[in-house]
Amino acid sequence: MACNCNEDRLVLNVKQGEDKSFSIAIKDKQSNPVDLTGYTIEVNVKKYPLFKVDSLITKVFGTTPVDGSYIEDADNGEIVLKILAEETIKLNPDFYYLIITLINSNGNRTIISGEGDKSGVLKICNQ
Repeated sequence: MACNCNEDRLVLNVKQGEDKSFSIAIKDKQSNPVDLTGYTIEVNVKKYPLFKVDSLITKVFGTTPVDGSYIEDADNGEIVLKILAEETIKLNPDFYYLIITLINSNGNRTIISGEGDKSGVLKICNQ
């Protein structure tokens, strides 16, 4: 699944109360893989795609797995994002906004999926 957030909209579907892992390829505007070597990934799930709105789910991970989320292949921009059952059970069936941020070793942040129509979508379905 590619995430070229300037042209495509990433949509992830998960049933309420289930664990689900997603393989996501982070690509640049020319559809080339983004090298994630030395990066940390931050993923936020929000009800509204505004930076001032608190996150309902936050994931921060690198090459070492954290709750099943990790950078799978840094050279090719591939990550695995795992949404846990205990996270999805708290969310009503609806659409939520998925904001993905790359953080380099200096702490500089690059939002690749952000506000409004630039955000990805996490769709929580009935059990």
